[in-house]
Amino acid sequence: MGPITLPKSILEPDGILTDGHWRVLFILLDTVVPSIEPNNTSKGNSLRVSQDELSKSYAGLQQAMKHPPSSEEFYAYMATRPTDSINFVEHVKNTVSRLPPSAKVQLGRVLSFLDTRLGSLISTWSLTPLPEQPLHIKEGILKSWKSSWLPIWPALFKTFVFLGKTCWYRTDPLIHRLSGYDWYRGDYKPGASVDFNFINPATESQTIETDVVIIGSGCGGGVCAKVLAEAGHRVLVVERGHYYPPDHLPMGPESLERLFQGGGSLSSSDASIYTTTASLRKQWAKDDGLDLFSSSEYQNSLDRVCDFMGVSSSGIKHNYPNKVLIEGSKKLNWNSQVVAQNTGGATDHVCGSRCGYGCSAGHKQGPAVSWLPAAGKAGAKFMEGLDVQKILFDDVEGKKSAIGLVGKWSSQEGVERTVYVRAKKVIVSGGALNSPLILLKSGLKNPNIGNNLRLHPTGQFIATFDEDVNGWEGEIITSVVDEFADLDGNGYGTRIEACSMLPQYAIFGVRWENALQFKTDALKYRQNACYISLVRDRTAGKVFPDKDGYPVIEYNPTKADRHLDDPDFVAWIKLLEGADLQHVSSVYGSAHQMGSCRMSSDESLGAVDQNGKLWEAENLYVADASVFPTALGVNPMITTMAIADHIARAVAATM
Repeated sequence: MGPITLPKSILEPDGILTDGHWRVLFILLDTVVPSIEPNNTSKGNSLRVSQDELSKSYAGLQQAMKHPPSSEEFYAYMATRPTDSINFVEHVKNTVSRLPPSAKVQLGRVLSFLDTRLGSLISTWSLTPLPEQPLHIKEGILKSWKSSWLPIWPALFKTFVFLGKTCWYRTDPLIHRLSGYDWYRGDYKPGASVDFNFINPATESQTIETDVVIIGSGCGGGVCAKVLAEAGHRVLVVERGHYYPPDHLPMGPESLERLFQGGGSLSSSDASIYTTTASLRKQWAKDDGLDLFSSSEYQNSLDRVCDFMGVSSSGIKHNYPNKVLIEGSKKLNWNSQVVAQNTGGATDHVCGSRCGYGCSAGHKQGPAVSWLPAAGKAGAKFMEGLDVQKILFDDVEGKKSAIGLVGKWSSQEGVERTVYVRAKKVIVSGGALNSPLILLKSGLKNPNIGNNLRLHPTGQFIATFDEDVNGWEGEIITSVVDEFADLDGNGYGTRIEACSMLPQYAIFGVRWENALQFKTDALKYRQNACYISLVRDRTAGKVFPDKDGYPVIEYNPTKADRHLDDPDFVAWIKLLEGADLQHVSSVYGSAHQMGSCRMSSDESLGAVDQNGKLWEAENLYVADASVFPTALGVNPMITTMAIADHIARAVAATM
């Protein structure tokens, strides 16, 4: 028994990318993850290498792996060609089709350029168009892009390698079987579903009146819905996504676009919990003039949300990667902590990394399991599939006053309606990338909206062990090394954590030097563990809509965030650079989005006041991680919920 499989969500072509563009793209992806066979084969669409090279790769695999594949399995695996798989092709097309139109136009121009003699001359030093080059030559060209001094070529290398690696690893059943990974557990038993009784604009009125409309059903929106509904107010929660009950979870790779915005992960995939540290609360109160964070009122909000979700560190069973982190820190005499979990007291939350595709057991106390059902019980109403276009305002004595919103509703069957919501109060809880976009598209002008974006930069690295660790099993983030969390005396530093071993995340850390090396190293998945170093960043980026309304992120780490001032560490890095290390691979990314509608004591310093109300508009509030004054340095979920609890109570006090 397994989860109910949903039909594939295939986007209709929009005409931006032509058949010629797709042809060139798949030729490039075929270079990233090709079929690899010995020289004596006659297949023209394979990368042919010597028998000695293949034998050497397999011998190395036998030496490195506790349970290597058989010789027959290894050669069959090497011979597979992802572009022959309809699942791979569809997944690539779906992934690319969900890019913003401007990004697709840019990609199309690059692909067209590479398909010309001039483009080939510039990119390959040959007049033969890139798609017509032999596969081994294309592989060499791709490798040359990686180390090019001209920034565009390393950028293109990363783009095509990232797309090829992730789409292949998501959709190839053979690599999953050889790695021992299953999309769901053998003892699969889904938890109870919730009947949210969603409003259906296809059959009901398309103009709705309520006391409070909440945009977004995540950590901020869920808490606000419960607090305000239990206070006796009419509450409507509108959400762009759709609800999927536990018996549909975890979702397979072909359905991720249903679960995540753009088909990519914009939500936390774990159940780990950190509260707002005392030092940070003091900093926000003192440096930012926000006395809320030094008050007993905020502590009460923290206590309420933790109690409601059953946050606890008791009964935690560390999986292999987390156990290594704890044991290693003890040997080095570094400070480490057990990370509390929001599992409602359950001691058998063993979904593992699969929780990133949805917690089928219903143990992880996310909004759909905890806050929203409680809000519904108190009378809140819900609408899924509503993409909010803008907030509506009246002009009251020369100042904007929110009166509702307008959005486009879409059913899962493709029916569309325009929906108007009239409300006394509007709460925006779309997250730090979407909330500022909604406000900006609604005509608000405060220059702080969209600025001050913090992302928690991360360095991801893979550790390969001498035994099977099955890092995707067990609880995900249950330990943290915080020895270096305060390097400057002001709470800025880094924390080391184990992280999700979902296939498409783990594959980030497997380096691509050439196709044979990559496909060989990818087989070591079962012996790999993934770790991140998470930085509390000073860098302030920004997010704003492009001409099509999609988020554009501008973020470049400052010198302070990139600076290495530990002489021992600098010396160690130089030592590594001179060593002959065969398996070094790291990925630079980000973990959380915060701060883009900053809370402040003055309108010139932020977008909202201490109660989450927009400085430039009445009856309009923001309640999500975008109100953080600075980066947090840890998972922001509990802090987001506690602030939302405070904001919701402040809203209720005005009604």
